[in-house]
Amino acid sequence: MGLCLTGTAADVADVVFLTNDSLNVEWAAENLLEDVYFYNEIRNMKGCTGKYKGVPVTFQGEGIGPVNAAMYAVEIAGEFDPEVLVKVDCCKALQADIALGTIILPQTAHTTSNINKRRFGGMTFPAAADFELLNKIYETAKADGKTVKVGPVLSIEHRGEMEIAKKFAERGAVALDMEMNQTFTAGQRFHKPCAGVLVVTENLATGEKMSSEEAKEAFHEVVKFALHAVLEV
Repeated sequence: MGLCLTGTAADVADVVFLTNDSLNVEWAAENLLEDVYFYNEIRNMKGCTGKYKGVPVTFQGEGIGPVNAAMYAVEIAGEFDPEVLVKVDCCKALQADIALGTIILPQTAHTTSNINKRRFGGMTFPAAADFELLNKIYETAKADGKTVKVGPVLSIEHRGEMEIAKKFAERGAVALDMEMNQTFTAGQRFHKPCAGVLVVTENLATGEKMSSEEAKEAFHEVVKFALHAVLEV
């Protein structure tokens, strides 16, 4: 038993999809996977493994924010030894020209958190996606006719940092995803190819926002796309 997760490496597939909400894990288990079993019993942060079109895959919740992501992503990458990590979630666009429903593929992940500075003695660690995995997903999105945007995202710690987020937007950040920085960091630490597949459900620059039902459907569709792009292509 680990600090955050129960189970063993045998309970986790080679490809792990991380998401910030345990309910997302339950949805994937009920609607996309066969032969599902749940392996985690700590803090109700669901983790399950099943088969998608015959291929074993794991979905694991990692909570909201950099601290939660740091704990869950590090533990599953370091102790369960998957081969690939993919974060799939909704996000908030920071640029006015990014339409709702756009797929965001983070290239790097800025952060306002001090977690990495503490790790590296005050130095800045640039958390980044694995290029080959990112490019594979990008090429699949283009081939499928998806509206897709590649660029840096920002992981803030709390809503009080929205004004700071504007400064990052002025310098090219395309979206907010609170866990991406630490998910990338975990992937790089344990030499696991890592990518993010996000869908825009709100635009902070224009004020546009999907309804809760529209956002759920957008998430469901982006999960299906991510599974296709990572496992099938």
